[in-house]
Amino acid sequence: MIRSAINKNAGSNIGNTMGGGALLRVNPNWARLPLFDRRGWTKARFGDVVENLNKTERNPAEAGLERFIGLEHLEPGSLHIRAWGSVADGTTFTRRCWPGQVLFGKRRAYQRKVAVAEFDAVVSGDIYVLTPKHNRFLPELLPFVCLSERFFQHAVGTSAGSLSPRTNWSSLAGFEFDLPPLDQQRRIAEILWAVDEVVEKNLKEKDANEALYAAAIQSFLFDKANPGIEIKNLCEINARALSETKTDPKFKFRYIDIGSIIAPKVIGDLQTYQFENAPSRARRCVQEGDLVISMVRPNLRAFARLENLDGDCVASTGFAVVTPRNNGFWNASLSCILFTSIHAAL
Repeated sequence: MIRSAINKNAGSNIGNTMGGGALLRVNPNWARLPLFDRRGWTKARFGDVVENLNKTERNPAEAGLERFIGLEHLEPGSLHIRAWGSVADGTTFTRRCWPGQVLFGKRRAYQRKVAVAEFDAVVSGDIYVLTPKHNRFLPELLPFVCLSERFFQHAVGTSAGSLSPRTNWSSLAGFEFDLPPLDQQRRIAEILWAVDEVVEKNLKEKDANEALYAAAIQSFLFDKANPGIEIKNLCEINARALSETKTDPKFKFRYIDIGSIIAPKVIGDLQTYQFENAPSRARRCVQEGDLVISMVRPNLRAFARLENLDGDCVASTGFAVVTPRNNGFWNASLSCILFTSIHAAL
C-alpha cells in the first residue's frame, strides 16, 4: 500500500527518471549488485536532496480533504498510518500532504515518529512533510533514512525546549549521509520494503493472537456463566513512595513519567535523575513485573508492564502501580486482563 502510494506520487518531481529523461529501469544484475561497495557513494547533505514542503490548504473540507493526521496518529517506529482524524469533525491543521510523502514528527523526536502518507490529508504543524528534491534520491529510500538511528540522534541532538523539545528544519537539513548510486538505492529500498512487509505480516498475526487471547479472558472472567474472579485476588495496589526526609539526596534512578509511555505497552527512553534534582512527581516505587497505569487522561491508554529494568526506576505519582501476586498463570496473564478493551471501558 505504501509503496504504491510512493510510486503514484513519483510521477511529478520525484519520479523514476534519471538525468536527461531516461527511465530508471530494473537492473537485471541486482542479484550480483555489490550493495556495500561504497566506491560510488557520495556525501550528501539532507537539505540538498530533500525538500520540506510547506503547502497549505486553509479550507480542507472545501478542497475535498476528508482526513487529518496529528502526532498522536503516528506510531513510534512504524512507517504505516493506521489512525487519523476526520476533517468533518473540525481541525485547525492546514499543512498539506500527498500520498507517498514522508511525515516526520519534529516535536519530541525521541518518540521516533516517521510515516509515509497513503492518502491526501492535512497534517499537524509539528509534522514535517518531506519529499526528494530531484532524482538523485529515490522516494522509496527516503523513509528508511528518516527512520535510521543516526538521523534520530541528529534530530534529538538538535532539538530545543524542555517540555516539548522540537528540532527545526535548518538543523535537519544539515544532516549528512552517504548516498549510493541510483541502482544501489533501488535495490536497497527493495530489500528494506520486503523486510517491512514481513514485519507488518507478523504484527497482524500478533494482533490476531492478542484479540483471541482477550476474547478468552472475557469468556473466562467476565462471562456470567463462569464464576467471577476478582482482580484484587490477583494483584495489589503498590502505594510505596520515596520519602522526602529519608531518601538519600544522591539516590540515582531512571524516571518513568506519563510521557515515557509513547504507545500502549511501549516505554520510550528514560531520563536519569538524582533524588535532589528529580521532578516532584518522581516518587512512586516500582519493581520488575509491576504494571503502571496512568490515572491522567486514561483515554491516551498510557499503560505498560515493567520488564527488563536496568537499575532502580521510579514512576510518576500520576500512575497507579499494580503488583501481581505470585500465583502462576494469573501472574503472567494479569497485564492482558487489565489492558483488555473491557477494562479500558470500565
